[in-house]
Amino acid sequence: MATNVQTDQPTIGELASGIIDDAQRLIREEMRLVRQDVKEDLKRFADTGVNLGIASVVGGLAAVMLCFMLVHLINYLSNNAVPLWGCYAIVGGVLAVVALVLFYRGAEQASDLNLVPERAIAALEEPTHGPRQQS
Repeated sequence: MATNVQTDQPTIGELASGIIDDAQRLIREEMRLVRQDVKEDLKRFADTGVNLGIASVVGGLAAVMLCFMLVHLINYLSNNAVPLWGCYAIVGGVLAVVALVLFYRGAEQASDLNLVPERAIAALEEPTHGPRQQS
């Protein structure tokens, strides 16, 4: 005689469904955490950018004021022997020379840059069939 024994154990289908549900919930939770981390990082980057921008503006104003001070200092130390326009010319000339030196150094460095991703292009040109060989 066959008896129908019922147990409280879940079936394989129920177990598989539970595992899938748990995996989906875990993935959703991980995605929520990633989104939250990205939002926090973007806010920090934005705050940092604002602070750096404000610091740049204030630093630029300070540099301008120091240049005016330097002009008047040269005029004062020369006992007005160098006219004020000459003092401005001296400070402006020195700043122009510094700017030119920095410009040419930057241009020289920029000419050495290669903006073409040669390794990536070489990897794309490799045949994709067969095992890859490491060099």
